[in-house]
Parts: sequence; C-alpha cells; structure tokens
Amino acid sequence: MLDWRLVIVLGIGLGFLVGIYASVSGTGGGSLYGPIFESMLFMDVHIAIGTSLFVVFLNSISTSHAYIRQKRIDYKLSYYLILFSTPFAIAGSILTEAIVTGFDGGKAVMKLIFYAFTLAAGFYMLLKKSDKPAMAPPGACNDRWYFNQCIVDCDGIEFKYAFSFKKVVPWAMLAGFLSGFLGIGGGMVMVPAFTIICAMPAHIVVATSGFMLLFNSLVGTITKIAVDNVAILIGLIFAAGSIFGAQLGAKIAKGTKNKTLKDIISIFLVVLAVYKLVDIMFF
Repeated sequence: MLDWRLVIVLGIGLGFLVGIYASVSGTGGGSLYGPIFESMLFMDVHIAIGTSLFVVFLNSISTSHAYIRQKRIDYKLSYYLILFSTPFAIAGSILTEAIVTGFDGGKAVMKLIFYAFTLAAGFYMLLKKSDKPAMAPPGACNDRWYFNQCIVDCDGIEFKYAFSFKKVVPWAMLAGFLSGFLGIGGGMVMVPAFTIICAMPAHIVVATSGFMLLFNSLVGTITKIAVDNVAILIGLIFAAGSIFGAQLGAKIAKGTKNKTLKDIISIFLVVLAVYKLVDIMFF
C-alpha cells in the first residue's frame, strides 16, 4: 500500500530536480523516471515505463513552451523527423506489452532489458567526451536533402549550420522506438545525433530535441494508456514538480551546462542498474 504523503513529497521534489536535468540536457528525463518508479515506488516494470513516458510528455510541454519563447527550435527538421519517429514510438509501446504479457517470465525479461539499458545510459553519460560536430561534405549543397539552416533566437543571436537529412532519419526512428519501448523519450539518441550529424549548435540541439520529445512521448503515452500501462495520478504528481523544474532548466540551458550534475546522475544510474541487475539474476 502506497503512502501517498511520501509519494507527493518524492513526486514534487524529485520531479523538480529531474525536470531541471531534462530541460538542460534535452533528453526528457525518462532514463531517471523509470528507475525511480520501479525501484522506489515498486511499480511493475511495464507500468514504470508507461508512467515515465507520461511524465516525459507532460514535462516536454513545459520544456517546449520555454524553448518556443526563446525561438531556438528547428521546426523544419523537427516536423520532418516526427513523421519517421512517431510510428516507431507506437511500435515500441506495443512491443513492451507483448514481451510482458506474451509468455511466463516476460516481466523479468523486460526488467533485465530495462536495467541493462539504464546501465548503458549511465556509462555513456559518464564516459562520453564532448561531441564534435560533423563537417559539411563537399558538394552537399547540390543534394535536395541537404538542409542549410539559419535560426535567429529571441535575443537576436544567429545560428547557422548545414547537414544531410537522410543521415539523421535512422536515428529519429531509433529514438521513437526507444521512446515507446523503454519510456525514455528518445532524447538520449537525438542529442548526440543532432550534435554530430547535423552539426547543430548546443542551444539548438537541446531545444529541438525537447520539441521532438513532445510528439514521440505523446503517441507512446496514448498507446500505453490504451493498454492500461500508466499510473496517471502518480505521473501527474511527478509532472507537477518537473514542469517547474523544466522552466528553470530552460533558463539554465542558456548558459553553460553543468557537468557536475550530469556526472552525479550518471553515477546514480550505474549504481542503481548494477544493484537491480544483480538482484534480478541472483536473488
């Protein structure tokens, strides 16, 4: 039986902190919400995933609103990629349900997959160095799928970059699938893809990734709700904290990113994932 007073305190407090990180990093925070729901609130893994995606969706509304005001979203790229990513978000959501209900031990298998990804995400965040943008290939401007972008934000700062649209499409598909399958929103895929493949400036990367999360998480959440995999009330409590955190995070993101915050979160994910994997496999 849940102690709802504890849930409210955890939801508002942790939701606020995760909301800050999600907005600063452009990742949606799903890599944190899922483990929190499964390990602290003792949800079944598929419910934790669905509820995580629901909170990511609500959080991305707040994040997107903040970045719309800053005028740092690449709308053209976002709308094109959403056409490719959202069908895979639906497929990922369906696959989660199929694994959990399809055979005996399905929940344990899904939990192993979930924490194996959490471990990989933690190590990736902890060990990766700064991403280096790609250079424009010779003759790329003659390619109809080569985008030359120029965005001017609310402060009058001009951002220019160019990239091949075809190279980033597979990453959008993967982000959409992981969004529905693991409830992470997909930002952990799109942030490095936008940085390395599209050669985007960091501020445009975070804003555009956060905007794409809104659509990927929406279709994934609808699918999760349809199969009753979302604890809506708990999700709303966590979202109440994260929405305010997201607004603060968007302001922080206008300056230098906080590497210390990223390292702390990375270590938390690695330790939690190792503990849960050992518990699942040996106890």
